[in-house]
Amino acid sequence: MSTVYILENSLDLFYVVTDSDGGIVSANDLFKAYSSHIKPKNIIDIVSNESERETLLNAVKKAKERTPEPMRVYAATKQKNNSERFNVWNIYSIMGAIHFIGFQLIDVTSITAHEYERQRLWLKKQRGNYDRRTNR
Repeated sequence: MSTVYILENSLDLFYVVTDSDGGIVSANDLFKAYSSHIKPKNIIDIVSNESERETLLNAVKKAKERTPEPMRVYAATKQKNNSERFNVWNIYSIMGAIHFIGFQLIDVTSITAHEYERQRLWLKKQRGNYDRRTNR
């Protein structure tokens, strides 16, 4: 019970439950917000690349065969600006349902200098050692 609550209310993890054919039965709010521009009915709808769709389908098939052992898949999702975001999905087949637990892969080396400075100042404010007069 508590595990399901944590997954359904996670701020960092996507959680999607599908039927055996991939039709989305339920998803947490983070996943709904992340995929709102796609409006997926089936889990396969979120994967932007055809070869990755095949990989996802094969992973679901293997998860069904090896239940309850998870399978892992990396897949890209198209964003509103036509860029792609990459995600890691752990796939579990439990009691006839397929559970997807995923998270975004973020390339921290590509953060701009401006964004780095903004985050550095925010952290200083949170830690309490921030001088408002000098902005440092």
